[in-house]
Amino acid sequence: MQKIIVFLGPTLSLEQARAILPHGLYHAPAECGDILRVMRLNPEGIVIIDGYYEQRAALWHKEILCALDAGIWVIGASSMGALRASELTHFGMMGVGRIYEDFFHGRLTDDDEVAVIHAPREMGFAPLNEAMVNIRYTLANAMHAGIITPAQQISLIAAAKNMPYPYRSIRNACQTLTDDFSTLFAWVASGHYLDQKALDAQHVLEYVSTQSPLAPTTREPMEKTIFIRNLLAYANTTAFNEGYDYLPENEKMLTQLQVDHPHRYAMHQKLANLLAIVYELAINVPADETVDTSAGLFADELGHYVHDPYLLTIYQWIHHSLKDQKEIALQVEPFIRWTHLLFRKAYGSLEGFQHFVFQYAVLWLCLDVLSTRLELCIHEDDVQTKTTLFMQAQEIDSMESLEAFVAGVLTLDELNTMLLTLAYLQVLFEDRSYDFLLPKKEVTVINWLQRSLKN
Repeated sequence: MQKIIVFLGPTLSLEQARAILPHGLYHAPAECGDILRVMRLNPEGIVIIDGYYEQRAALWHKEILCALDAGIWVIGASSMGALRASELTHFGMMGVGRIYEDFFHGRLTDDDEVAVIHAPREMGFAPLNEAMVNIRYTLANAMHAGIITPAQQISLIAAAKNMPYPYRSIRNACQTLTDDFSTLFAWVASGHYLDQKALDAQHVLEYVSTQSPLAPTTREPMEKTIFIRNLLAYANTTAFNEGYDYLPENEKMLTQLQVDHPHRYAMHQKLANLLAIVYELAINVPADETVDTSAGLFADELGHYVHDPYLLTIYQWIHHSLKDQKEIALQVEPFIRWTHLLFRKAYGSLEGFQHFVFQYAVLWLCLDVLSTRLELCIHEDDVQTKTTLFMQAQEIDSMESLEAFVAGVLTLDELNTMLLTLAYLQVLFEDRSYDFLLPKKEVTVINWLQRSLKN
């Protein structure tokens, strides 16, 4: 059976949707990062009907291009889906329905045509106003049926269009005019209101239920800007916002952790982000030696993690750079002390987090070694700026206070190494000059993060 993710909210009820596409995996309206996040479920297709645009950051076009580049069928209709499909048709996204056609051919141009405000998920995302497209199409039918005159149709459409979208309805538009619209009210109430958004949603679900995913359009892969790289990094190291029934157990565990233990979740997310940036560096170091990572310090401390492709790559380079296990242990030790210091200050007791602290420290060491081997350049002013930001975050007001903060934990030379590594990390997060690994059929950063929860 095909795995089809459907982003659905106020346009159609979940019961109506499941009656048409019972095997669909239904998700709340799409917001920024959601397409990238659902890609780790390895869907054959993604249907976008509803999406956020004001309460939360809207779905990016390049998220959809990422999915298309990965060979996923993406189809849109009705609301946000119709908008994005009309904009990305020539890039391989498919659109279905009257609203999509009107946007694609320029008969509709404004995003607010499909805008509605709606109730929360607990109340079924019920719409609290009428969409402009539904008002427009209903009034057109009323005019053709002789219920209103062409002049009244034009006046009512203008009145509705001039209203803030949360207040739009046919009745509210009528109240701005002096004409008697009782006949129109009765006609609408007798079943003539045209909910074109719902009809298009039904149409796209019917279409998907009878069609096999189409082959993706052949085109040049999307250029990955700094912004999409950062969004990819964020989406690939964060949990789903809700624990949907169809999510794998690891995903549900991660989502629940975010709710029940936000500090622990934050620690794991930081670790995953560090893992991702270190991997980004590691894949740019030419391989000239294969290292056995099944024995020694890392096998003892990391156990089943050593088989993860990300960690194998990273530890291959750390072994290759330092060679000797004792040297690795000596090099990582100050990073462990540094990590203990920071996280004790942030979270208090580190009881139960020792395994996490070790991994975090090893990745800091990897970052230091790989930055040196890749000859990454960082300006002295950047180091000073990042050090200042770090001190502000730690509520440390001077270098003397910083030295006192690390006294008995780090030497001054070790402190300078940590601050330089911190600067590298921050600059790399802000300016991703290396291609970030795009999500494909398996996103190992998040898989690794989920497995780490079992410790």
